[in-house]
Amino acid sequence: MAHPFQACLDVGIGVTPSTNTLPIRRLDLDVGESQDCWATWVRFPDLTLHALAQRYTRLSSDVYRYESLQSGFQATLRVDDHGIIQQYTGLWSVLDGN
Repeated sequence: MAHPFQACLDVGIGVTPSTNTLPIRRLDLDVGESQDCWATWVRFPDLTLHALAQRYTRLSSDVYRYESLQSGFQATLRVDDHGIIQQYTGLWSVLDGN
């Protein structure tokens, strides 16, 4: 029997959107393209692990839609030229230091 995390190529840490950069860079999607993948999600504060089915869709050169396929949760992610999350709609954004 396969381990429940065997298909998980990525990790998601529940207190930071930085881990979304891993699949965004790995998948290297073209605009309009989607891909499903699995991540080991570390939930806080209890530090439990969950195998999480998710989908990334590249909407434009710097915008992705993230979907949790189990819960139906969706978010829009804006990234920089390196795929690093700059804005996670409704939850997080980079502060401009200028």
